[in-house]
Amino acid sequence: MKTFEQERALSGNSERLPEHEEALYAILAPEIAKKALAMDSLEGVYTKEVIDRDKAQVEALKEKFARGGTPEASRKGGKLFEAITYEGIENAGFLGGDASYIPASPYDDYINKIDGIVEFEEGKGSRSHVALGIDVTKNRVDLFDKFSAIKNGIDEGKLSFVKYFVSDNFRGELRNVSRVIIGADERMTEDISHLILGNIRLRETLRGLGKEEGSDGMRENLRKKIEEASAKIGEHPLQWIILSEMKDQLGVFRDYALQKGRAHIAEEYGKIYEIVEDIIKSKEEDLMDTGKKRNDEVIREDQVYRLIKEELKNFSQGS
Repeated sequence: MKTFEQERALSGNSERLPEHEEALYAILAPEIAKKALAMDSLEGVYTKEVIDRDKAQVEALKEKFARGGTPEASRKGGKLFEAITYEGIENAGFLGGDASYIPASPYDDYINKIDGIVEFEEGKGSRSHVALGIDVTKNRVDLFDKFSAIKNGIDEGKLSFVKYFVSDNFRGELRNVSRVIIGADERMTEDISHLILGNIRLRETLRGLGKEEGSDGMRENLRKKIEEASAKIGEHPLQWIILSEMKDQLGVFRDYALQKGRAHIAEEYGKIYEIVEDIIKSKEEDLMDTGKKRNDEVIREDQVYRLIKEELKNFSQGS
C-alpha cells in the first residue's frame, strides 16, 4: 500500500490526483460544474451578443491555459478544493447556518478570477457577499499576484464585481464585493477527502439496499455510520482554516483601505469581517458547550495558511 507521500509524489507532475481524491473529484466536479451559473440564464439582462462575446473570451483563455501546460493534477486539485468548500458550506455548516456558496460563472471564474461567492443571509431580505479565490498551491508568486490584485483595487478605490449573478429575485451584476483567498495544503485536503468520499459511499450503500435486502439492523448501522461521518466532517479543522484565513485577510484589507482613505471599501470589508468574527465566536461557544476546543496547532501548521499569513504581513509595504 502506497504512503500518502509516495502517492502525492507520483501524482505531483502527472495527470492524476491520489486515488481517493480522483474518486471524489469524479463525483463532485461534475456536480459543481452543473451548479456554476449559466451565462445564458442572464439573457435579457445582457444581450445575446454580449453573452456570446464573453463566452468567446472564456474559450480563448481556456485555450491559452491549456497551451501553458498547467499540470492536470493541479487544475483538478483546485476544482476539488472548491467542491469540498461547497460541501463544507452547504452541507456541513463551515460558515454557519446563514451562509450559502454560489459557484461563479465561467466568465467570472476566468476573467474576474472568482471561483465562488458566499452569500450571508442577514434577515429581512438583506444579504452580504464575499467573493472567494481558491489557492491550493504553495507557489508564492501566484499568491503574491492575487494579493497584488486586491491591493491595487483598494489603491484605485475599487472592490471586486461579479458580472453574472443570480440570487432569489436578483439577476445581474453584483457590485462592490469584498474578496479573499482561501486554501489548504495537501494533508488537510487528503484528510477531508477521505471523510467525504467515505460518507458518500455509505449513503450510496444505504440507498442501494432493496426492500428484500438486509435487515433493519443493517440499515440502522449504516445510518449510524453516516451520522458519525457527517459529524466528523462538520467538526473538521478545515473550517477553522477557512474562517481564520477570511478573518485575517478581511481585517488587513479593511485597515489598509482606511490607511488609503478608501472609507467605502473599508466599510465593506469591515462588514464581512464582523460577520465572520461572529461565526467564529458562535462556533467557539458551541465547542465550549461540548467540552471541546479547536486545534490551533493544526491550523498554524497548514502550509497554505502560513503562506497567506506571510503575504499579509507584507501587504501594506510600499503603500
